[in-house]
Amino acid sequence: MGAIGSGNSPVPPARSKRKTLRFADIWVLVSSLVASAALLGALIGLLFAFDGKPIFDSGIVTLNTLIAILSTAYRACLIHALSFVIAQSKWVVFAEGRRRLLDFDRIDSAGEGPLGSLLLLFNSNVKNIGMVRFGALLIVVAVAMDPFAQQLLQYQQRTTFINDPDNRTTILRANRYSKGTETRISLAAIRFVEGNSTSLYGGGNVPITADADFSMQSALMYGLVQSNDAVSQQAAFACPSGNCVYPPYTSLSVCSACADLTSSIAVSQVASSTRMNITLDRAVNPPQIDRDDIIRYSLPNGLFLDNSLEMTLRGTTNASRSLAFGNITTLIWSQTMLRHPASTNITTLPLTSTDTGVFARECALYYCVNTYNSAVSNGVLFESISPAPDQSTREASSWALVPSIPGQAPPSFSPSRQLDISYHPRFSFPRRSDLSFAGGGGFNISQTAINSISSLVQRTFATCTTMTRNCTTNLEPVAENWTPLNGFYMTVNSGPQYEPSAAQALWRAERVEGVFEAVARSMSNALRAGGDTNPAAASGDGNEVAGRVGVVTVLYRVDWRWIGLHGFVVGGALVAVVWVLTRSGAQTGGVPVWGASTLAVMAKGAEMAGLFRGVDRVAGMEERARGVEISWFGESMLPRQRGEESDEEAWRMIR
Repeated sequence: MGAIGSGNSPVPPARSKRKTLRFADIWVLVSSLVASAALLGALIGLLFAFDGKPIFDSGIVTLNTLIAILSTAYRACLIHALSFVIAQSKWVVFAEGRRRLLDFDRIDSAGEGPLGSLLLLFNSNVKNIGMVRFGALLIVVAVAMDPFAQQLLQYQQRTTFINDPDNRTTILRANRYSKGTETRISLAAIRFVEGNSTSLYGGGNVPITADADFSMQSALMYGLVQSNDAVSQQAAFACPSGNCVYPPYTSLSVCSACADLTSSIAVSQVASSTRMNITLDRAVNPPQIDRDDIIRYSLPNGLFLDNSLEMTLRGTTNASRSLAFGNITTLIWSQTMLRHPASTNITTLPLTSTDTGVFARECALYYCVNTYNSAVSNGVLFESISPAPDQSTREASSWALVPSIPGQAPPSFSPSRQLDISYHPRFSFPRRSDLSFAGGGGFNISQTAINSISSLVQRTFATCTTMTRNCTTNLEPVAENWTPLNGFYMTVNSGPQYEPSAAQALWRAERVEGVFEAVARSMSNALRAGGDTNPAAASGDGNEVAGRVGVVTVLYRVDWRWIGLHGFVVGGALVAVVWVLTRSGAQTGGVPVWGASTLAVMAKGAEMAGLFRGVDRVAGMEERARGVEISWFGESMLPRQRGEESDEEAWRMIR
């Protein structure tokens, strides 16, 4: 250390010997930085190992504990390295030229912790220290990163599906359906004569009546009034956890199809003497129309609608009488309708108006085989349904007549009667084999089930009106005796009039296609729930398809977005280290790597002999340091009052 001479001329202190950059001086810095990067790598590897895995709990430590340990350790190493960088940077910036001595204190304080770094970031009086401020920012961020380290590890619930050990996860399907009842008279012999409306049977009784199982009856009614979504939840299934999946399976089903017949409507004008005059038994004053001419809308199957009614219906079980579905060989019912839009007010409609928006639809219900993909999520059943193409056709050899009495040949029917699967009070009496589907899937429907469902559908969708001829017999209404009109809906002063009751659902529906979709799905649910478990016996318990039960598992989920913040701090620290080491070696002769060494400060402080003499308060020292500029290294290292021109004047102030 230099001394002040006894004369008037100051003697500058001896300059310290400058040393070049050596690894021995920076091994602690490098070790801290390498350890920080290694610990961060270990943290990332740990997160990778447990991402998407079930919660880990050894009973002693948890994954959160391990993450906290690694995060704290790597940040401690990182902050140590950054503190060294800032401490060394105060020597670097003072080697580049004269600066306020107070800047030395401000930079040194930033290396002591986050508060000093934060103060330096907002201290605009310390000039030209961009990289030092960057290091201070990294320290602040590294200290504040602990909450963000916890954000790396998230939790999520995931449903995993396993085989149900209790075999309770099931859904029902049907290979064969035989529910329903038939009542037959006992006869020694019965002869059926084609083309004759009467058959030879004793006592004038109906040879056979059929009644559908009540589950099928309720399913049909439910489908008429509920949406397709509501109907889908009525399928029979068991799912203990509320989340289950089932393998794809095929089942006997009822399908629907609809066609737009509006383009087939013929419009004509008829005399009032031929108008429709519907009379109901319960109507005291049936509506009358006193007009000369009436507009009539007609379809090729004979169904027509005058401007005096909202809707007329014609249904049939005979595919040959269907306008759009004559190729369906498993037809249950085909419903044709002519109707005005719901917005039409018939009571004020001019009977001669032809521009009323009348439209026609035909919808069919038929037996089919469908493929189901079923899953239950949160207790709600979701099903994707598609036709089974290899099992969608009727087996040609099925539905064969068999002898009703041993030793007696079965009756001989015409080809059309042989194929007909509709209920008839006479011609349904002979025994038949099951109706089967091709493809070898073993899908069958018994004669009892076919007759009972057909009888139910006929009674539901059709009735005899006073306009219908050949319907006043002691037999139940049958399709072959119905005239084209077997249902209607109209509004009179006393309120709506309709037959049958199902006409209400067809009139109120926004989409009649949706009604038949819901009916078909509801009837399919009844088929699946009532299928025979043993194809050879009518057990009616349904066949169970075993599924997999969902188990809710809490898993780790790593939010990798937050790792970017950690990478930024480590990468920034590396840049700061390279910068400070490069700048230390870039000075002429090199800047000694002193870092935060107190001894180095004391050694250089000796060169400030007398600057702070007589001052024992920090505020006073700061006041003097604020007005003094100094360069620790270089050709002129003496302190100088800001604005002074020579070292001699500065040393004179110190003395």
